[in-house]
Amino acid sequence: MPDQLPRTFEAVVKPEWVDHYGHLNVVHYARIFNEAVVGFMKQVGLGPAYRERTPNGFFAVESHTTYVREVRLGEPIVVTTQFLERDLKRIRLINMMRHGEQGHLIATFEEMMLHINRVERRAAELPEDLKRLFDDLISAHAHHPVPAQAGRGIAIPKKN
Repeated sequence: MPDQLPRTFEAVVKPEWVDHYGHLNVVHYARIFNEAVVGFMKQVGLGPAYRERTPNGFFAVESHTTYVREVRLGEPIVVTTQFLERDLKRIRLINMMRHGEQGHLIATFEEMMLHINRVERRAAELPEDLKRLFDDLISAHAHHPVPAQAGRGIAIPKKN
């Protein structure tokens, strides 16, 4: 496995992605992060080929986006994906959008996905080969720091 986290999306912020504040609009963060997840799934063999050879797939069941710094028109962005954990039916990963030249963190997108049987439209246990694949990814990504945004809920902090 490569030492770096996989790059799952790269682009330059386009004019049609920018809102009235002059920065990337939230709807385009969602699209970009979705494309990154799709790209990651393809990279690990779980894209269209997986769906063609099995009745299974993955549904998103929860996600959380954090916006750390703004990014503006014409700036380069790179998304990497880190695999965090799995259980018998679910996987959890986090995507990190960084500035393509300066490297600072722009946003994160954490997602929990459920392995499903598309015919029965219900949760399905991961087959052994996917459990091994995901365990290998967890090991390969374990030496990378997990972003502070991972696992956070949303709340206004209480003052003492």
